[in-house]
Amino acid sequence: MNKKLTISILSGVLLFLAPSVKAQNPDAAVIDIPMNDVYAAGIPKDVNVIFKNAGTASFNGITINWSDDGGTTVNAYPLNGFPFAAGGSPLTLSHNVKITFTNPGTYTELMVWTSMPGGITDVNTSNDTMRKQIFVNNGISVTRNVLIEEFTTAPCGFCPEGAYFLENILNANPSVIGVGIHAGFGTDAMTIPEHSILASAFTSSAPSAAIDRTKFVGEQKVAISRSIWGSRTNLRKTVISPLGIQINGTYNSTTRTATVTVNANFADFALPGDIRLGLYVVEDSVIGSGSGYNQRNYFNTGSSSHPYYGKGDPIINYPHRHVVRAVYPINNPWGDNAVIPQSPQMNASYSKTYTFQVSNNWDSDKISFVAFAAYYGSSVEERQIINAAEVKMNEMATGLEKTLSENTEIAVFPNPASEYTYIKLNLNSAEFVEIELLDLTGKLVLSKNFGVLGKGAQTLNIDINGFKSGIYFFRIGIGQQKIMKKISVLK
Repeated sequence: MNKKLTISILSGVLLFLAPSVKAQNPDAAVIDIPMNDVYAAGIPKDVNVIFKNAGTASFNGITINWSDDGGTTVNAYPLNGFPFAAGGSPLTLSHNVKITFTNPGTYTELMVWTSMPGGITDVNTSNDTMRKQIFVNNGISVTRNVLIEEFTTAPCGFCPEGAYFLENILNANPSVIGVGIHAGFGTDAMTIPEHSILASAFTSSAPSAAIDRTKFVGEQKVAISRSIWGSRTNLRKTVISPLGIQINGTYNSTTRTATVTVNANFADFALPGDIRLGLYVVEDSVIGSGSGYNQRNYFNTGSSSHPYYGKGDPIINYPHRHVVRAVYPINNPWGDNAVIPQSPQMNASYSKTYTFQVSNNWDSDKISFVAFAAYYGSSVEERQIINAAEVKMNEMATGLEKTLSENTEIAVFPNPASEYTYIKLNLNSAEFVEIELLDLTGKLVLSKNFGVLGKGAQTLNIDINGFKSGIYFFRIGIGQQKIMKKISVLK
C-alpha cells in the first residue's frame, strides 16, 4: 500500500505518492529560497525552497538538502517516490529540519540543493543549488511608525478622496505618520523639487501613496491606489525595527530659526547597507488662493453620501493637509548618507543636526518635523523606510535667542557610568526640574521629579545600578524646556 505525501504547489494543487520510476537524464532545479533577509538568533525557523523538474522526462523521488556551514553538515529530506512531471509547476516546500541562526551581527550563508532526482545522479548540476545570505540579529524591536507619503495635487479631482482616506488611517493609527507630496498629477503652488523627484521614482498618478516606500507583491509601482492604503499600512505595522528615531531641538520665534537634531538609536544589529537619515518640514492645513491652491473635486456631483459632495469644484479655501514644505538634505529626499555607517553597531547612536529658517509664509503653529531612516539602493525597490518619527515645532524649546543649552549649563558625569551618574545644572533662575531616562527602544525606564530647584548650581544623583549595559538617554525637563543627553552604562 502506498503512503500518501502532501506538498504545497504554487498553483495550490496537491500531488500524491506514485510508484517509483527512474527517469533518463533527470534534471531538478532550485528556483528560489523564499525566506526573509533578517532573522533573530536562537529561534527555529522553517527552511523554505521552491524547486521544479527542469528536464524533459518525468521522475519519481528526490532529496532536498540544506546546510549553513558550507556543506559540512547536511540536512537531507528524501521525498521517496514522489512524482515530478516534466514541465510541471514549481513546488514550494518547508524542509523537515528547521534552522536556528546564531552569532548576532553576522551573516549566515544558507545553501539549499536538490539531489538524486528519480533515484539517480542529476545530469545538470548547474541549477540544483542556491545560496542566500541571511543577516542575524537579536530580534530586539523599538517603537516603530509607518510613514505614508501621499501624492496629491490641487488639479487632481480625485485627490480629495485620497485626503479623506489618509485622514481615516491617521485617526485610527497613532503609529502612522502621513505627509503630502504635491506631485504625481501635474504640480501646484506647493510643489517643491523634492516632490517631483519622489513622484518620478514612485508613481505616475495621484492620488497614490508610498507606504514606507515598500514595493508590495503584485504592484507595478511603489506608490499604490488609495483603495489598499489601509491594508498595506496594516502589513507594514507588523514589521519590527532595530532602530529608533528621536527628534529634539529648538525654535527661535523672533528670528524664526529652527535647530533640529535627528537621532538614530540602534537597539539591535541592522541589516548592513546604505542607511540614510532624512528630515521633512511639514505644514498642516495650508490654504491659499488661486488655481495653485483651489482643489479640483470630481465628487461635487454624484453620490450625495460622499464626504465631498456639494463642496464645490474647485473647492475654494481648501485645507491641504500635512504638506512637505522643505526637505533636508536639500534636493535629496533619499536622506543623508554621511551619518550612519554601512554596518551600524548594536547600542550605537548616530545624529545629524540641521539649522534653517522657517519661512515667514508658513504658520509656525502648524509646523511639524518628520524624520526618517531609510535604506537606499540603485533600484527604487531598495529604498524602504526603516522607521520614522514626528514632533510638532511648538513642542520644542522656544525663546528670544535663548536655548536651553545657553540658559542652563548641563553636564552628565561620569559617562560612561556603572552604578551612579550625576547631572550637574547651573540654573539662571528657580525652575521645576524633572528627569526621565529612556532606553534605545524609546521605553521610559526611570522618572524622577525634583520639584522646584533654586537658582545656581545643582547636582542630581541618579542611581543606575539596576540597568543593563547599553546606550540610554536622559530627557531633562527644566521649566517648559527639554533637552536630551546620552549616557552609556557599562557593567
